Amino acid sequence: MTFSAQVKQELCKQPLSRRCCAQAEAYGILLYCNTFQPRQVRIITESPQLKQRLPLLFRKAFRVEFDVIPTGEGKGSFLIEDPEKLHILFDTFGLERDSAVSVHINFAHLEEEHCQTAFFRGAFLAGGSVTDPGKSYHLELATSHHSVSREMLALMREEDFSPKDAQRKGNSVIYFKQSESIENFLTAVGAPVAALDVISAKVERTDVEVYYIPATKMANDAGVPTLANMVMMGCVLKNNPELTFDGTAETVQKLVP
Repeated sequence: MTFSAQVKQELCKQPLSRRCCAQAEAYGILLYCNTFQPRQVRIITESPQLKQRLPLLFRKAFRVEFDVIPTGEGKGSFLIEDPEKLHILFDTFGLERDSAVSVHINFAHLEEEHCQTAFFRGAFLAGGSVTDPGKSYHLELATSHHSVSREMLALMREEDFSPKDAQRKGNSVIYFKQSESIENFLTAVGAPVAALDVISAKVERTDVEVYYIPATKMANDAGVPTLANMVMMGCVLKNNPELTFDGTAETVQKLVP
């Protein structure tokens, strides 16, 4: 089982208690799934746990059943094409069903912190992946809705996450490459065991010399989140006496226009 699959397995253990949170989680799934359009919703997954969760989630959130539910192991598609069901989904979030209108995040449904957490969890379940921390650090959320990705980036930064963004093969991607940021995100969305695995991997890796520097937290505590990179640079200089400040500054100026 991949580390991504382990994370999704852990996330699917979260109880479906509040209806507002079920709607928020389903909202994240819809915006980051394979197809969310006025004429069709298609959610493709190979996670056995997510396959079990989706029907329960949509029943709790919308009182709606899927038109098609996959059977058997491996990758499968959940499908909704019934116009009445699609109307319920779009109407719940105040979305236009005009195919010419871009999909956006309706922030009115994410005002409560627990709903934001559920929304992030749904987005990861549908469009997220994370590498094995024993090999590298990379967590990402990918969607074909570019406006959604821009708004998700802003929402995450408001919640003190510090992701970066990129375009890849027609998708908009939000990603983290710092272990601390990945730990914080996994803990927030309901995967603390996976977050501990990331922490343990930092201690166990022997192929690289690892320094644990809570740069994002230190910068936020100082009230200037943009200082995180400077904190990292300062720690690198402190732990590598062969490097000089002037030499490093000159190198950075050459690399960064």
